[in-house]
Amino acid sequence: MLFNLHRALQKGNRTLILVEGFFDTFKLHEAGHHNVAALMGSKLSDRQADLMGTYFDRVILMLDADEAGKAATSVAATALSSILAVEIVELASGTQPDQLASEEINQLLAGFAHDVPTPDR
Repeated sequence: MLFNLHRALQKGNRTLILVEGFFDTFKLHEAGHHNVAALMGSKLSDRQADLMGTYFDRVILMLDADEAGKAATSVAATALSSILAVEIVELASGTQPDQLASEEINQLLAGFAHDVPTPDR
């Protein structure tokens, strides 16, 4: 399962922002991005990939920038690229999305603005 998938689906957006944990999800939601779901770890399962392929056309990977997160980003990008358009948010080394201010999150996602909705407040 993907944490917060039910809320991401309610927005009707075909782009999903994928993070590792629920705190990351809360932080992106707080920044106004509601099309976000979490792996609840750093390993993408086949079932999670299938769910994303069923409901979304594009995924933006915003996993932690630690060793495990970087490895998970590479594995997930490879696995998902056959079923979805995949883009990657590059975080500063050692950074997690839940450590960022809303403004920083919005700046990082601004490059994807053509498909990511402007945060609704």
